[in-house]
Amino acid sequence: MAENLGSAITSTGMRGYRRPARRVDATTALTLGAEHVRGSANGELHVRFLFAPVGRDAQLMTELWRLTKPGGVIAVQEPDSAAWRCYPPSEAWDRLKAAILEAFRRGGGDFDVGRRTFLMLRDQGADDVRMRAAVVALAPGHPYLRLPVQFATSLRNRILDGGIMTSSELDSAIGECEKVAADPRTTGVTFVVAQVWGRKPL
Repeated sequence: MAENLGSAITSTGMRGYRRPARRVDATTALTLGAEHVRGSANGELHVRFLFAPVGRDAQLMTELWRLTKPGGVIAVQEPDSAAWRCYPPSEAWDRLKAAILEAFRRGGGDFDVGRRTFLMLRDQGADDVRMRAAVVALAPGHPYLRLPVQFATSLRNRILDGGIMTSSELDSAIGECEKVAADPRTTGVTFVVAQVWGRKPL
């Protein structure tokens, strides 16, 4: 679902940025730096939701820098949970959101890494670093109103094993959030996708 959201947001375009031909996404996060990735990299890179689940900011940015040819563009899209809300407010939504963010932290990642990517890329030495932030407004019935339910379901074992919520607490919050998402009065805003890009000097 996060990948789909990123695609929806990216379709609005990033001013001054041409989408690179080569993309490394979250499915390669655990193998980034493997021989097949290093051997196939020959130009610009576009990464989406790579840092958030994995962490290791310095290691991943150094590897992306190495994989990008001089003069090539590195484009990074990562989340920031600040805007992620439903209206009217829901305590269950807030509890589930907090559990999701904590589950990312327990796994070594950071759901709010989008707040840091501009400085990460600039500090790495990229030129002409730019940024835009995008969100999707969620009208009643929008499928992304169920994002907390979907994230929490996929992170269930980590939430329970980490003692973030009990099984009954998690089930209750998921059930309430399902009702919130189905309520014809409910609107919302997705988490921010921070879109940052810059050029590796020649």
